[in-house]
Amino acid sequence: MNVIALSTARKGSKSVHNKNILPVNGTPLFLHPIKKALKSKKISSVYCSTNDSKIIDLSEYYDYDIIKRPDELCTDKSKHEDAIVHAINDIECKTGKKLDIVVLLLGNTLGADAIDIDSAIDMIDGYDSVSNFQVLRRDVVISGEGDLPYRWLGRSIRPYIQNEVYMEVDAKWQLEYINNILM
Repeated sequence: MNVIALSTARKGSKSVHNKNILPVNGTPLFLHPIKKALKSKKISSVYCSTNDSKIIDLSEYYDYDIIKRPDELCTDKSKHEDAIVHAINDIECKTGKKLDIVVLLLGNTLGADAIDIDSAIDMIDGYDSVSNFQVLRRDVVISGEGDLPYRWLGRSIRPYIQNEVYMEVDAKWQLEYINNILM
């Protein structure tokens, strides 16, 4: 099974300026889930879809590959789903291999630990996706036939409850909160 992790972390957030690269416990926010995914026993490669030069530069120091996100997928009006599909197509074109499972890592979260990621990958049989964080079937994402608002999850979603905090940062108070709980 070809399993990869894909982080989506674009530049230009309006809710919290530069939120994906702001330090949380001394590490840029977007890098927390990437570092956890790199510890997974089931993920073969980790990618980051971005237009942020700082995130691109950091890829030289950590073992993740960059998918350069086109400008039209980096606006406030761009659909997250389109960025995910673009990245999947780019990865498959570059590697020459079809993906089976995509572990979606959001650049504005702390992410799940490697044990939770691996457990969720094991739980996907019979489902389109496993969610609190997102373990997705490639074919479901590409088809675009899931239910709104997150069509990439498909229609058959298996819930997963994890042990760590998994919160999207879209407000300054959230950034302060996660910094405090990590101290």
